[in-house]
Amino acid sequence: MTLRRAAVVLVVAVLAACGGAQGAGPRDATQETIANAAQRLAGKWMIVRYDPDTSLEPTVALLVQSQLGKMVVTIAGDVLTAEGPGLSVTRRIRITSAYGDHFDAQLVDSYGVAYDTSDEFQGNQLVVGALGSPWRGKALLQRIAR
Repeated sequence: MTLRRAAVVLVVAVLAACGGAQGAGPRDATQETIANAAQRLAGKWMIVRYDPDTSLEPTVALLVQSQLGKMVVTIAGDVLTAEGPGLSVTRRIRITSAYGDHFDAQLVDSYGVAYDTSDEFQGNQLVVGALGSPWRGKALLQRIAR
């Protein structure tokens, strides 16, 4: 092997070793911000307030009122469970984008229907903006456990 060829092999080997030490492929900043939001979201939250964009039917308004300060929302991975007086709901949650303290998510029910939200962390609180019917409005959740 010539000296020149040996030098090329050495350079290629060094570059390959450096590239291999950093993991497979370039980082995906979008996936990193989504993963960060998911990590921040994990834990237990209590619903303390809900402000609908339009008035709720009286029966639904009473149901919502009975859950405030009592319903606990637990998020573990992509599963959201909400449990309150006489009510238990499980949904899949999928964060679709994230930046800073803001993230967008979809809650998916057992029929595969997705409900879009636009959400923001504010210290130990989370403002959830429901974007579609029937829950269009804003909810305030307080973190109670990680």
